[in-house]
Amino acid sequence: MFTISQILTTLNLSQSFSFHARKSVCVYATLCLLSPVTRAGFEDVTTGSGITYVHSTSEERIPDEAGACAVDLNQDGWTDLIFARFGDSVLALINNQDGTFRPATSELGLTAYRDIAVIAAGDLDNDGDPDLILGPSDGPRYFLLINQGNGSFSEEAVSRGADLTVSANNHHARSISLVDYDRDGYLDLYLPNEGIERNSSEDARQSALLRNRGASGPASFENVTVATGLLQPAVGDSHLGFSSAWVDFDEDGWPDFAKVSDFGTSQLYWNNGNGTFTEDTKQGGLGVDDFGMGNAVADVNGDGRLDLFVTSI
Repeated sequence: MFTISQILTTLNLSQSFSFHARKSVCVYATLCLLSPVTRAGFEDVTTGSGITYVHSTSEERIPDEAGACAVDLNQDGWTDLIFARFGDSVLALINNQDGTFRPATSELGLTAYRDIAVIAAGDLDNDGDPDLILGPSDGPRYFLLINQGNGSFSEEAVSRGADLTVSANNHHARSISLVDYDRDGYLDLYLPNEGIERNSSEDARQSALLRNRGASGPASFENVTVATGLLQPAVGDSHLGFSSAWVDFDEDGWPDFAKVSDFGTSQLYWNNGNGTFTEDTKQGGLGVDDFGMGNAVADVNGDGRLDLFVTSI
C-alpha cells in the first residue's frame, strides 16, 4: 500500500505544523527572450571508482534497508565511506584522494561487525576525531567504536553504557541520531527501534535517548529515556521507531524532537530546556502520516522557518 509523502510547514513561532498541498505552476513568457540558465548537475562516476559492492542479487529474499556513512575515517582530510551490510561485515572504503576508493575493513579492524543496519559517525568524546555507532538489523546490542586516533577503533559500548543489550526481543535499528539535546557541548545519542514487543520487561531500553556524560565522562552514556519523558508507548503489539529529527522548530534555542514511525505513530516533543520534553503531537500536527519512515528538514516555503518532510510508504 502506498500513500503520498507529506510536507509539514510551520505557520508561525507559536504554532507547530500544518499540512499544505501545493501545485506546481509553470509560467511561460512568450514575448521575452530569456538568457540560458546553467544548472548544476550530477555525473555517475561509480564505474572505475572502486565502489563495486552489490547489495543483493538474490530473488529469494528482498534485502532490508542498510545504511551508509560518509566520514573521514583515517583523518587525512578526505571523505571515506562505510556501508552497513547483511550477511557480511561492514564495508569500509578509504578515499585514495584521486576519485577512487580502496577496501579497508580489515585495516581498520571492522570485520567483526556483521548484519548491521545503520551507521552514524560523530566526535563523541570531543578529542577531534570521529567515533562510530553501529545499530543491528536483528541483534541483541549496539556497538560503539571509539576512534584511537591512529587509524584504528576500539569497541567499548558495554563499558560506556551504549550497548543497550537485551536478553530477548532483538533490536531492529532503523536510524541513529546524534544531537546535543542538553547543550552541554557533547553529542548525545537517540536510537530509534522498530518491532519490540509491548510486553517485554526491557521496554524502557528501546527507542532510547542516551545522554553523554560530557566533561565527567566523555563518550560514556546514561539512559535518560524515562527521565526526559521520551519513553514511547506501544502500538498494538510493538514499539515503533524509524527516524527522528532534532531541530529547534519553535526557535527558543533548544532542539525539539520529532519521531517518525509507522501506523500513524509519529510524535512531536518540545524541548523544555531543563532536560525534559513535553509531548504535543496532536496540537502540533504530527501523527497524521499513515506509515512514516524517513524525514528531512528544510525551509520549504522560504519563510525563514524550518519545515519537516515525512515520507510515507
